[in-house]
Amino acid sequence: METNQTPSPIRVCVIDLGTNSFHALIVDVQVNGSFELLDNIKELVHLGEGGLAKHKLSVPAMDRGLDALRRIQLLATGWGVEDYMAFATSAIREASNGGAFIQRVSEEVGIRIRTISGGTEASLIFEGVRRSVEMSSPTFVMDIGGGSTELMIGTGDGMELGISVKIGAARMTEAFVSSDPLSKSDKKALKKHYRKTTK
Repeated sequence: METNQTPSPIRVCVIDLGTNSFHALIVDVQVNGSFELLDNIKELVHLGEGGLAKHKLSVPAMDRGLDALRRIQLLATGWGVEDYMAFATSAIREASNGGAFIQRVSEEVGIRIRTISGGTEASLIFEGVRRSVEMSSPTFVMDIGGGSTELMIGTGDGMELGISVKIGAARMTEAFVSSDPLSKSDKKALKKHYRKTTK
Protein backbone atom coordinates (compact mmCIF):
# COMPACT_ATOMS: atom_id res chain seq x y z
CA MET A 1 0.00 0.00 0.00
CA GLU A 2 1.48 3.27 -1.13
CA THR A 3 1.24 6.39 1.00
CA ASN A 4 1.83 9.93 -0.16
CA GLN A 5 4.30 11.56 2.13
CA THR A 6 5.09 15.25 2.00
CA PRO A 7 8.87 15.76 1.89
CA SER A 8 10.24 17.31 5.05
CA PRO A 9 11.44 20.92 4.78
CA ILE A 10 15.14 21.73 4.93
CA ARG A 11 16.19 24.06 7.73
CA VAL A 12 18.61 26.63 6.36
CA CYS A 13 20.49 29.65 7.69
CA VAL A 14 20.71 32.37 5.04
CA ILE A 15 23.33 35.06 5.70
CA ASP A 16 23.75 38.44 4.01
CA LEU A 17 27.29 39.66 4.69
CA GLY A 18 26.87 43.38 4.14
CA THR A 19 29.30 46.26 4.43
CA ASN A 20 27.74 47.54 7.66
CA SER A 21 25.92 44.54 9.07
CA PHE A 22 25.47 40.78 8.77
CA HIS A 23 21.84 39.67 8.68
CA ALA A 24 20.90 36.01 9.12
CA LEU A 25 17.55 34.28 8.68
CA ILE A 26 16.65 30.82 9.93
CA VAL A 27 14.05 29.33 7.58
CA ASP A 28 12.35 26.04 6.80
CA VAL A 29 12.37 25.66 3.01
CA GLN A 30 9.84 23.43 1.23
CA VAL A 31 10.57 21.59 -2.03
CA ASN A 32 8.27 24.01 -3.90
CA GLY A 33 10.39 26.98 -2.85
CA SER A 34 8.05 28.31 -0.17
CA PHE A 35 9.53 28.94 3.24
CA GLU A 36 8.71 29.72 6.85
CA LEU A 37 10.78 32.23 8.81
CA LEU A 38 11.71 30.86 12.23
CA ASP A 39 14.20 33.39 13.59
CA ASN A 40 16.60 36.13 12.57
CA ILE A 41 19.58 38.01 13.90
CA LYS A 42 21.34 41.21 12.82
CA GLU A 43 24.95 41.88 13.77
CA LEU A 44 26.47 45.35 13.31
CA VAL A 45 29.97 44.58 12.03
CA HIS A 46 31.12 47.66 10.07
CA LEU A 47 33.17 45.33 7.88
CA GLY A 48 34.05 48.08 5.42
CA GLU A 49 35.09 50.61 8.06
CA GLY A 50 38.30 52.34 7.04
CA GLY A 51 38.84 50.05 4.09
CA LEU A 52 36.37 50.97 1.34
CA ALA A 53 38.61 53.56 -0.33
CA LYS A 54 41.64 51.26 -0.04
CA HIS A 55 39.69 48.21 -1.19
CA LYS A 56 41.11 46.25 1.73
CA LEU A 57 39.46 44.87 4.85
CA SER A 58 41.22 45.81 8.08
CA VAL A 59 42.24 43.11 10.54
CA PRO A 60 39.92 44.47 13.29
CA ALA A 61 37.01 44.49 10.81
CA MET A 62 37.68 40.89 9.80
CA ASP A 63 37.88 39.87 13.45
CA ARG A 64 34.50 41.53 14.09
CA GLY A 65 33.10 39.66 11.12
CA LEU A 66 34.34 36.32 12.42
CA ASP A 67 32.91 37.01 15.90
CA ALA A 68 29.54 37.92 14.37
CA LEU A 69 29.47 34.73 12.31
CA ARG A 70 30.24 32.66 15.39
CA ARG A 71 27.22 34.21 17.13
CA ILE A 72 25.07 33.54 14.08
CA GLN A 73 26.31 29.96 13.98
CA LEU A 74 25.43 29.52 17.66
CA LEU A 75 21.84 30.58 16.93
CA ALA A 76 21.69 28.34 13.86
CA THR A 77 22.99 25.34 15.80
CA GLY A 78 20.32 25.88 18.43
CA TRP A 79 17.69 25.67 15.71
CA GLY A 80 19.22 22.51 14.24
CA VAL A 81 20.12 24.10 10.92
CA GLU A 82 21.09 21.61 8.22
CA ASP A 83 22.81 23.95 5.78
CA TYR A 84 24.08 27.51 5.30
CA MET A 85 23.71 29.91 2.38
CA ALA A 86 26.07 32.84 2.94
CA PHE A 87 26.47 35.65 0.41
CA ALA A 88 29.21 38.30 0.39
CA THR A 89 28.40 41.69 -1.08
CA SER A 90 30.16 45.00 -1.74
CA ALA A 91 32.87 45.22 0.95
CA ILE A 92 34.12 41.66 0.47
CA ARG A 93 33.82 41.45 -3.32
CA GLU A 94 35.82 44.67 -3.77
CA ALA A 95 38.51 43.99 -1.16
CA SER A 96 41.89 42.74 -2.32
CA ASN A 97 41.93 40.50 0.75
CA GLY A 98 38.28 39.48 0.50
CA GLY A 99 39.36 35.97 -0.46
CA ALA A 100 41.55 35.77 2.63
CA PHE A 101 38.58 36.68 4.82
CA ILE A 102 36.42 34.04 3.14
CA GLN A 103 39.17 31.47 3.72
CA ARG A 104 39.43 32.42 7.41
CA VAL A 105 35.67 32.01 7.79
CA SER A 106 35.83 28.57 6.17
CA GLU A 107 38.71 27.41 8.36
CA GLU A 108 37.72 29.03 11.67
CA VAL A 109 33.92 28.93 11.56
CA GLY A 110 33.16 26.29 8.96
CA ILE A 111 30.77 28.39 6.85
CA ARG A 112 31.26 28.56 3.08
CA ILE A 113 30.74 32.06 1.68
CA ARG A 114 29.78 32.79 -1.92
CA THR A 115 30.68 36.21 -3.34
CA ILE A 116 27.99 37.61 -5.62
CA SER A 117 28.10 40.40 -8.19
CA GLY A 118 26.20 43.66 -7.85
CA GLY A 119 23.78 42.50 -10.54
CA THR A 120 23.07 39.26 -8.71
CA GLU A 121 22.63 41.20 -5.48
CA ALA A 122 20.01 43.40 -7.15
CA SER A 123 18.21 40.34 -8.50
CA LEU A 124 18.09 38.64 -5.10
CA ILE A 125 16.88 41.81 -3.37
CA PHE A 126 14.09 42.24 -5.90
CA GLU A 127 13.07 38.60 -5.56
CA GLY A 128 12.73 39.07 -1.80
CA VAL A 129 10.62 42.21 -2.23
CA ARG A 130 8.50 40.58 -4.95
CA ARG A 131 7.60 37.75 -2.59
CA SER A 132 6.58 40.18 0.15
CA VAL A 133 4.85 43.06 -1.65
CA GLU A 134 2.17 43.04 -4.32
CA MET A 135 3.45 44.70 -7.51
CA SER A 136 0.72 44.64 -10.15
CA SER A 137 2.31 47.47 -12.12
CA PRO A 138 5.97 48.39 -12.78
CA THR A 139 7.52 49.32 -9.44
CA PHE A 140 10.80 51.04 -8.54
CA VAL A 141 12.74 49.39 -5.71
CA MET A 142 15.87 50.85 -4.10
CA ASP A 143 18.10 49.22 -1.47
CA ILE A 144 20.66 51.53 0.15
CA GLY A 145 23.47 49.46 1.59
CA GLY A 146 26.76 50.38 3.19
CA GLY A 147 28.94 49.91 0.13
CA SER A 148 26.49 49.95 -2.76
CA THR A 149 22.95 50.92 -3.66
CA GLU A 150 20.80 48.66 -5.82
CA LEU A 151 18.17 50.15 -8.14
CA MET A 152 15.52 47.88 -9.64
CA ILE A 153 12.34 48.07 -11.72
CA GLY A 154 9.90 45.22 -12.14
CA THR A 155 6.51 43.69 -11.42
CA GLY A 156 5.20 40.67 -9.60
CA ASP A 157 6.31 38.60 -12.59
CA GLY A 158 9.97 39.50 -12.11
CA MET A 159 12.69 42.13 -12.38
CA GLU A 160 12.94 43.98 -15.69
CA LEU A 161 15.95 46.15 -14.87
CA GLY A 162 18.47 46.06 -12.04
CA ILE A 163 21.78 47.82 -11.42
CA SER A 164 24.21 48.20 -8.54
CA VAL A 165 25.95 51.55 -7.99
CA LYS A 166 28.87 52.21 -5.63
CA ILE A 167 27.11 54.91 -3.61
CA GLY A 168 26.39 53.12 -0.35
CA ALA A 169 25.92 55.09 2.87
CA ALA A 170 29.15 53.97 4.55
CA ARG A 171 31.20 54.51 1.39
CA MET A 172 29.87 58.04 0.89
CA THR A 173 30.30 58.93 4.55
CA GLU A 174 33.90 57.73 4.57
CA ALA A 175 34.77 59.53 1.35
CA PHE A 176 32.90 62.83 1.65
CA VAL A 177 31.52 63.57 5.11
CA SER A 178 33.83 65.42 7.47
CA SER A 179 31.27 67.45 9.41
CA ASP A 180 28.19 66.92 11.58
CA PRO A 181 25.81 68.41 10.70
CA LEU A 182 26.72 68.11 7.03
CA SER A 183 28.50 71.23 5.79
CA LYS A 184 27.61 72.95 2.53
CA SER A 185 30.96 71.98 1.00
CA ASP A 186 30.51 68.29 1.91
CA LYS A 187 26.96 68.34 0.57
CA LYS A 188 28.16 69.91 -2.68
CA ALA A 189 30.89 67.28 -3.08
CA LEU A 190 28.39 64.48 -2.43
CA LYS A 191 25.93 65.80 -5.00
CA LYS A 192 28.69 66.17 -7.58
CA HIS A 193 29.82 62.58 -7.02
CA TYR A 194 26.26 61.24 -7.20
CA ARG A 195 25.64 62.98 -10.53
CA LYS A 196 28.93 61.72 -11.95
CA THR A 197 28.40 58.15 -10.74
CA THR A 198 24.77 57.77 -11.83
CA LYS A 199 25.07 59.23 -15.35
